[in-house]
This record gives sequence, C-alpha cells and structure tokens, in this order.
Amino acid sequence: MKAQAILTVIGVALAAATFAGQIPPGMCPIDPQTKLITYQAVVPVEGVPAAELYSRAKLWIANSYHSAKTVIDLDDKESGRLIVKGTFTIHAGLIGSAQTYRHQLMIEVKDGRFRYTLTNLVKLQPDAPIASYREWPLEGSVKEPSVGKKTWEHIDAECLATIASLSKAMSVPATTDKW
Repeated sequence: MKAQAILTVIGVALAAATFAGQIPPGMCPIDPQTKLITYQAVVPVEGVPAAELYSRAKLWIANSYHSAKTVIDLDDKESGRLIVKGTFTIHAGLIGSAQTYRHQLMIEVKDGRFRYTLTNLVKLQPDAPIASYREWPLEGSVKEPSVGKKTWEHIDAECLATIASLSKAMSVPATTDKW
C-alpha cells in the first residue's frame, strides 16, 4: 500500500514536471527568429491619422498602467513608436499564490493602422530578505521557476487581454467631448 502511494506521488510529480518550463501547444506564440514569446499583429484603423492613433495609445497607457511615466521606456512621437515595460500579476499554482511577470509592449502607429509587439516576458522572483527581484525569462527554461500548464494558461490569457484592451482603445477617439 505504501509502495503504491509512493509510486502515485512520483507519477504525479513526473507528470507535473513534464510541463514545467515548457509552453503547451497553442499558447504563447514563439517568434521563429528570436525564439521569444511574441504576440504581434498589424491592426487596421481606417481613416485615422497616425497622430490620432499615437494620442490614443498614450491615453490607453495612462489608463492601463499605474503610472505612464514609470512604464514608458521610449516615447518617439516623430516615428510613432512607444515602448512600455509593464508588469502583470496572476494567481496560479497549487495554492493560487501571486506571481508577477514583466513584459515589453511596443506600439507603432502609421496612418490607418498600428502594430503591437508584446514580448520579453520575464517572471520576477522576489529575493528574500532584500527587496529586489531575480528575473527568469520564460522561454525554454526548465530551471527555476517552473511554470505549470495552468500558469501558462493564465499568462496567455493576460497577454491576450492586454492586446484586446489596446485594440479596443485604439478604435475610440482620444478626445470625444468638445467643450
């Protein structure tokens, strides 16, 4: 009986380790050149000039992150490019503990379209007892911290929700009231 219980525990541990550090099929697209998780698309916004799209992107950043000033890494109005380095927290794992991930989001605008590139996902692992973080790139790592299938689902969902929120905001004028 004890032997069977031990074998069951070992089997469950091996099954969990199978997904640890591996991205399950159909989640978190990998760029074939960089080998990084990369969500990227060009989104048409017919008839909207680049300057207006730029304003919409800045407004979305201000509304979506705690402080636009602290997350904007590049703000180049001339080229129509913004780079944001933000974080999101998910509750996953066996006990639903909070896990923080950093990402880079580049927004590029041109007349009638914008392109987003969400990439460079890194797990931030607190270093105790000091208030700093160790960074763990998510791609191809089977070392600490392990990332299980449910956690990958949460990461993918969070990235897709960020993209959906951006896309929705880019379809609405930055200023609607005329007073």
